[in-house]
Amino acid sequence: MDQGASMRLRTTLILLAGCVTLAGAPMSARAQERELREAALTAITRAQQYLTGKQLDSGAWPHEGHPVGATALVTLSLMYSGLPVDNPHVQRGVTYLAEAEIPDNTYDVSLMAMALALADPGRHRGRLESLKRWLVDAQLKEGDASPGAWWYHKNDRGGWDNSNTQFALLGLRECAHAGVDVPRDVWLRAQQHFLRHKSGAVDARSGVSFGYNAGSGDARGSMQVAGISSLMIPSSMLDDDSDVKRGEIDCCGAIDDE
Repeated sequence: MDQGASMRLRTTLILLAGCVTLAGAPMSARAQERELREAALTAITRAQQYLTGKQLDSGAWPHEGHPVGATALVTLSLMYSGLPVDNPHVQRGVTYLAEAEIPDNTYDVSLMAMALALADPGRHRGRLESLKRWLVDAQLKEGDASPGAWWYHKNDRGGWDNSNTQFALLGLRECAHAGVDVPRDVWLRAQQHFLRHKSGAVDARSGVSFGYNAGSGDARGSMQVAGISSLMIPSSMLDDDSDVKRGEIDCCGAIDDE
C-alpha cells in the first residue's frame, strides 16, 4: 500500500471512529433522559399514593387547623401531577371545597379559587363569584396599611405581606380566567402596591428587588419570584384587548375618517 493510500485509510478510520463516537453520544443522552423521566414519574406516583392515602372520609386533608387550604393545595397538586378531574380522590376533594364554609384566611380562599377553577369553572361559577368577592373585599384600600396588598384576614387592615398578596392575585387570576368579572381597580391597586414597594437597584447586577414586606430587608429568591409574577398578573389583566375578537387581532380594518 502506497503512502497516499495509507494516509487515506487512516483518515477514513479516524472519521469512522468519530462518527461512531458522535452516534453513541445521543443514544447515551437519550438513555439518561429516559431513566430520569422514569424516575420522576415514579416519584410522582409515590407522592400521589402518599397524598391519596391521607385523605379523610370527608374528602378533606387536615393541616394545622386549615383543612380548606390544605385540601385545596393537595387537590391542585393531584390534578397538576396528572390525575384527571374524575379521579375519585380529586372528586371528593373538589366536592369538599364546593361545600365547605369559606374561611377567613387569604391563603385558604385563594387556593380554593385556584382548585375549583382548575377542576370545573362552569360548574363552580357561583362559588368562584363568592370567593372573588371575599378577595376583593379583603384587599387593602386607601387608609389601610398598604393599599393594593392583602394580609391574613379580611378585617386585618393594619399589616400586609407580599406572600398573601401573591396568593390573592393568583386566586383572582383564576377567577378572571374562569369568566368571573374582577373590577379593574383591584388590578390597579395591586400593581401600584408592588411598584411602590420595590427596592431600588444597588448596582448594575442586582436590579429591582421585592421583600416579604416593608421591613424584611434584602429580598430572597422566593419573594423576588413572587414580586415579579405579582406585577405580571395585574399588567396582563390591565392590557387593553378591545381589538381582539374571537382570538384574532382586528388591526387592519377600514379607518373611519369621521
